[in-house]
Amino acid sequence: MRYRFGDCTLDTDRRELLRNDQTVQIGPLPFDLLVTLIRYRDQVLGKDRLLKELWDGRVVSDATLNSHLKAARAAIGDNGEEQKLIRTFNRKGFRFVGEVEEQPDATEPEQIPAESQAETAPVRHTVPLAAPAGWWQRNRRIVGGIAAVIAALMLVVVCVIALWPEPPFDAARVPLATDVVRLELTSYASRPNHKAIALTASRAYVADRQANRDEAQRAALSLCEKDERRPRNALCLLYASGTTVVMPAAFQVPLEDLRTRPFAPLEVDRLTFWSERDRSVLRDREIPERLSRVIFVSSTGQWYRSIRRTYTEAYRVGFDVCRYLWRRPCFILAIDDQTTVEVPRSRKVVGYFLPASDEAIPAAQRDKIARAYATLGWRAVAQGKTQWHAIGSAADEAAAIDGAMKKCGSADQDCRLVAIGNFRVSDP
Repeated sequence: MRYRFGDCTLDTDRRELLRNDQTVQIGPLPFDLLVTLIRYRDQVLGKDRLLKELWDGRVVSDATLNSHLKAARAAIGDNGEEQKLIRTFNRKGFRFVGEVEEQPDATEPEQIPAESQAETAPVRHTVPLAAPAGWWQRNRRIVGGIAAVIAALMLVVVCVIALWPEPPFDAARVPLATDVVRLELTSYASRPNHKAIALTASRAYVADRQANRDEAQRAALSLCEKDERRPRNALCLLYASGTTVVMPAAFQVPLEDLRTRPFAPLEVDRLTFWSERDRSVLRDREIPERLSRVIFVSSTGQWYRSIRRTYTEAYRVGFDVCRYLWRRPCFILAIDDQTTVEVPRSRKVVGYFLPASDEAIPAAQRDKIARAYATLGWRAVAQGKTQWHAIGSAADEAAAIDGAMKKCGSADQDCRLVAIGNFRVSDP
């Protein structure tokens, strides 16, 4: 579905926001917040409703919600003062007030009105079958016995669930935490009174000695929100209340196979699809050489540089950022100072490409493209009128482009190059 408003176009299928026909970089949560406000634009959505829609009812601070709201407004050229498109209603919530034009995707099936279905559907008459005479009298003892056994089993299950002991808090399983942080949390279970843990990338925040459970949760989230060392735009998530883990299950994100080889040294200045601020961070050479560095990139353009004592720890923490904070598919851009994916030189990069989760690819073709991509060497994808065509294990960028276009041209029409490696590219 596409939504047009003002000079913006919001494409929910491609998860893309255009402004004046130019792609706007926007984080996944501000994007989802914008989609939710537009879909329910006839309503004022309060904080509780937004938490239910975007965070599955998890406890999130007002500062986090306001941060994503500010990012959503900035992406569409709005702000908290003018409120041309997203208006705040004091003590009630928020509402999208701009004029919206909906454009369904061309591949969506035509909806047949219910009245037409009713007219064309065949009328079926069902005749109930009568039970054999005397069946109940002959079998009532057997049926009664089966019902009694089922009731007894259900009672046993209920009792086991109610009396099952709560598993002890396991610091070694806390996600997003480094090995040092996990070691510090080994004493958490023995801390007095009500307590809670909040997490963000590589850090944990513990609040204890609180009057009740709610105050402990709020205190832990507040410690996280106020930490000036917290990475930019990193969420604060409630992990545990007391010794009960309350964080939702991890989002299952596909990652590129780690059996990759370095393609070339990481040339930060070639990453023109990132802002100058991001590139200046990556140019930082003050990181001790003995530390391992892994750069993760999500399907929506967020990136995270995981710097740890070992490669295994750097990979684990970065992977947890993808699963718990971003809840989006990821790929590894570089290990230490070597890229692990192909960075295009001949075409302009306009986005990121992960075939296993790309909703623009028809579901029936997605696995085939993903298998072709599970290879070493240069890879490319071309899209024809009816099919997507991928090639892998090419010797260089030119060979990958030529192979994908020839494969498409031999079996399809109107072919165009869509992606090189993990990057969407534009026509030359």
